[in-house]
Amino acid sequence: MEEVEEIEALKNLSHGGFFEPNESVLLDVDEDYFGCESVAESQLMNHQIPWNLIRKIDEYLALLICPKSASQEIQADRIFANIILFLVQNCDFSNGKHSTKYSKQCHTTSFLDKLSKSTVKKFEKKRLLCKSKYIKAKTSFRNILKTILKLTKSQVKALIDVGFCMRTSPRTMTFNEMPFFQVCHGSNIPNESMVIFHSSTQKELDDRMHRLDKILSHPGCPKSKLTTVCRSSRDGYTPRGQFKQIEKRLVKLLRTTGAVDKKSAVVYDEQLLGGPRGWPGRHLAILNKIK
Repeated sequence: MEEVEEIEALKNLSHGGFFEPNESVLLDVDEDYFGCESVAESQLMNHQIPWNLIRKIDEYLALLICPKSASQEIQADRIFANIILFLVQNCDFSNGKHSTKYSKQCHTTSFLDKLSKSTVKKFEKKRLLCKSKYIKAKTSFRNILKTILKLTKSQVKALIDVGFCMRTSPRTMTFNEMPFFQVCHGSNIPNESMVIFHSSTQKELDDRMHRLDKILSHPGCPKSKLTTVCRSSRDGYTPRGQFKQIEKRLVKLLRTTGAVDKKSAVVYDEQLLGGPRGWPGRHLAILNKIK
């Protein structure tokens, strides 16, 4: 496999010989080509959410929730978002110092047990609980709720926005070996990633789109027999705040350059995180209720 920088690729195309005559080409574009961020840092730690609290929630979720598809994943995420909204509406999240400012009922055993029990029923009804861990489900949910009650209102909103998802897609070959459900922070997490992050400015995004346009529309670049696009949202690489712009412009660019037929339909994998609309923005209605 050969790696070629954009400018060098254009030079090689102009000089000829970069591709063999009538060579078949498969084009795969990863959206993190336009930028790479850590969800853990940009959306969670920027709100001063202690990473050890996220880790605790991850540990409980991995043992409790076992969705088998993207549709079940969305159901689980929606249930959690509504449970957290219920906490916000019934408890005092004014400053995060739960020992003095929270509503007293939120920390009573009876309140947490009742909410944990109803939570278990919601997940059980949707068949989202891991069967082998059902007996411990109520206790674990209570621990998750107690952890969430340590957050401030702005931190809770950030947690809902980031959401809860499977670590890997059901399409992954190793999915059955590690179908972990967790806070949807992806793989770029503190002290465990060597990835170089870069949040692109609008100009940088525009420039990179322009360079890709020049490469794909160059007469020396053969037309692809098959074109695929990787969203890289589940693993937390593509900047979530820019993904919609990136994807919309990229699909348009692929059509205008002839990389894909202008009349061909865009096919979205049914196990894609968030479906065709994507993951960001799915809980705007819930977030707008948290003032």
